[in-house]
Amino acid sequence: YVLDPETNTYIIKANDYINEDNILKGEVTIPSEYKNKPVGIIGESAFRGFNEITKINIPNTVKTIKNNAFSGCTKLETLVIPSTVEMIESGIVSGCYDLKSLTIPFLGDKLDSEENAYIGYLFNCSNYNIPYSLQNVKITGGSFIGNKAFSECDNILQIILPNTIKRIGNEAFAKCSSLVSINLPDSVESLGFSSFSYNRSLRFIYIKSNIINIPYNCFYGCVNLVIVTQTLDDMAGWMNDWDDDCIVKYVGVEPDEIYTIDSNVCLIKKDTKEARLIRYTGFGKNTNVPRSIKVNEEDIPVKTIEEGAFYNCKELNNLTIFNPDIKVNGEKVFDRLENCKTYFGLSEKPTNWDEYLLDDLIVYWNINESKYREQDGIVYIYDDKEHTVTVTNHLNEIEKVIIPDSIKFNTNNYRVSKISERAFYKNEIVKEVSLPI
Repeated sequence: YVLDPETNTYIIKANDYINEDNILKGEVTIPSEYKNKPVGIIGESAFRGFNEITKINIPNTVKTIKNNAFSGCTKLETLVIPSTVEMIESGIVSGCYDLKSLTIPFLGDKLDSEENAYIGYLFNCSNYNIPYSLQNVKITGGSFIGNKAFSECDNILQIILPNTIKRIGNEAFAKCSSLVSINLPDSVESLGFSSFSYNRSLRFIYIKSNIINIPYNCFYGCVNLVIVTQTLDDMAGWMNDWDDDCIVKYVGVEPDEIYTIDSNVCLIKKDTKEARLIRYTGFGKNTNVPRSIKVNEEDIPVKTIEEGAFYNCKELNNLTIFNPDIKVNGEKVFDRLENCKTYFGLSEKPTNWDEYLLDDLIVYWNINESKYREQDGIVYIYDDKEHTVTVTNHLNEIEKVIIPDSIKFNTNNYRVSKISERAFYKNEIVKEVSLPI
């Protein structure tokens, strides 16, 4: 540690912060003070090359992070920079090839600066070349997202913006081909040209009436997007074709009519007290359509799955819809769910459903909570008459799978008698399956 005379705080200097083994490992916590004075600066290359660190905790006393402070921490997975930090120099996480989650107080070198206000600045590279491991970014401050701030970030799945952002710049999130989820805070007033264009994975966005400008090509190429707006009609300043590429657009929806549970976005009809599921926004392999959602301590039944709700959710491998009264509207509700095992509480396909609605699914009918079970990543369906179970799917990402002779459910043993069609189909991780005799 070196005392900085200008700030009267301590600087952690290059490679000085080490333990008795001369190496830092696992989770590291930077102390908030040293010799009764705050630690205010993380010096240039202070943690450079410590490739056994997985997480670093930074105290609120830190105001400045210098160049390459954490560069070369190749196993660093999570970094949260507190909102008290006022200056961030370039390349602080360059060479952090395992970084999955990043929380930052602003983009660029300081709050609301136009200089270096793009995510690649932190990695000392272009946006296109940031580590492929980075999937989640959270920003906690600032009043705008600059031009091309995240453009061409092919790997990021989710971006969370603070309720201080007023402006989103031109091409700010353009060509983020993996981006599934991003929020538009209440504070946002305008969107830039092509700000979300070519985001082919983006699934849902809610646009409030305080956004006064939606320019040409704003959502161009967002072919998997469901858009919900607070306004009834396009406002002055909104280009007429801004939503041409989306799957569905819902208008005149108030904030208290939208509810999200387990990544399922629902619209609530106040007059009938019913909910419609309009979009799934999760990232996992396994999800379910809830029978109801609790809003203000009241259970609101989910009655309908709407057009585009699960459209092109290619990562989904297991979907349960146990409600026997569920209705499905549209032709593209389940389109492009490749190899998704789907379990319906319905006894059979209703005659009024579209002829090709379920073509991409592997469907099991008349399945409810009492007939379905997931245990150790294996999905089973029960046959109460025969007291046997069938293996229908495998969800864990492990190389060796052991299928048991039987499983216990409600004090009874059920013999594993069958492995269903395509139970392990396109599972590229499993290398060995052990079967019961």
